[in-house]
Amino acid sequence: VEVSNNTKQPVSGVLKLTVEGKHISQQLNFSGNDSLITVTTNLQMGNDIQLWDEFHAALYHLQIQMKAKANNKSYEDMDSTTFGMRDFSTQGTQILINGRPFFIRADVNSAESPLTGYPDMDKAHWMKVFSVCKEYGLNAMRFHSWCPPEAAFEVADEMGFYLQIENSDWRFDIGENEETNKFLAREADRILKT
Repeated sequence: VEVSNNTKQPVSGVLKLTVEGKHISQQLNFSGNDSLITVTTNLQMGNDIQLWDEFHAALYHLQIQMKAKANNKSYEDMDSTTFGMRDFSTQGTQILINGRPFFIRADVNSAESPLTGYPDMDKAHWMKVFSVCKEYGLNAMRFHSWCPPEAAFEVADEMGFYLQIENSDWRFDIGENEETNKFLAREADRILKT
């Protein structure tokens, strides 16, 4: 959890992490005076976790509550995120996801948006796109040299659909321009975080 400290003063507080549906709750104390305080922990999910894959898109919802004090003032905030868990392993030359052999059956999306010139940002559009793919027996989509909007990630998580995201560079002289390299590194970091 990253706590943003805009007070420029020492801050201390408590984070409460709750995983809905699992009756898991954990409290963490934190303190510091940096503008960004990172709090790391391991949530014990137990032995009865449901794993996410294309056959069973099990998702969990993590809620984070923060109460903090800085400079004799109290602050409260909330955030949440959705996540899935899966088990990657190998057996000989095969990749296994949750104990099953994994085969990518994908379509490619080359940022085709001929009517608008930009990708749809709503979940309904991506639900339609990925549903058609699944009807044809596909389980993944390659995004050739681009990253789709957040709605695509959310729908893919909900449907059990894999995404292959790529950084946006088609040049043959990659690595030769320092400013472009910096942009691509920053963009890759943002893609990985998403």
